[in-house]
Amino acid sequence: MSRAAVCAAALLLAASAARADDLLQLWGQARQADPQLRQAAALSGAQDAASRIARAALLPQWSLNASEQRGDGHLHTATSSLSQALLDLPALREWQASQRDASAQQLRLQAAEQDARARLAEAYFGLLSAQAQLATARANEQAFDRQVHEAEVRFKTGLAAQVEAEQSRTYRELAHSSTLAAELDVADAREALAELTGTEPGALQPLAEAFSAQPLRDGVDAWITRA
Repeated sequence: MSRAAVCAAALLLAASAARADDLLQLWGQARQADPQLRQAAALSGAQDAASRIARAALLPQWSLNASEQRGDGHLHTATSSLSQALLDLPALREWQASQRDASAQQLRLQAAEQDARARLAEAYFGLLSAQAQLATARANEQAFDRQVHEAEVRFKTGLAAQVEAEQSRTYRELAHSSTLAAELDVADAREALAELTGTEPGALQPLAEAFSAQPLRDGVDAWITRA
């Protein structure tokens, strides 16, 4: 599945109240735990702070000095001054450069957030898919297990040859191997999702089993003509 398709599926999932809460909750966890996103946010914050510091050099500078003289009497003096450079080209250029860097870093943060959303959706649907495949593998193994039992009964009653029972056992072993592989896939998918959210994922909201198809408003022929 392409990343664009994953993002589109994530938006469709978020549009449904029955499924959005779970995915949005995981996104809230991923924003706090994903290392790549945290690094991008830290760099953006540092560059924004550097831009504010550079801007401070262009603002009016206020200073306060206090002195105390002791002798026959006490003398306390305090002076303050306010200064503003009319044009400080180096400071201005440094501020402008820091602004450009801050804007670029903000764009990188937005790109990192988009990438994190896509990775989260991919891991989310990957786990759902792995769980569905595991359920199918277990159902197949149970079916072959019943087939083995029936073949053994027929063999004992003389209604089938031993080769039929052996063949059923072979199919059951193959089905069991598929179940073990599916269990490993689920474990890997859960680990991939946990790396993004920072916590072990719980039960995920399953996808809808069926979608109601909506009829074309103008009919098929009209759409073919337009195409």
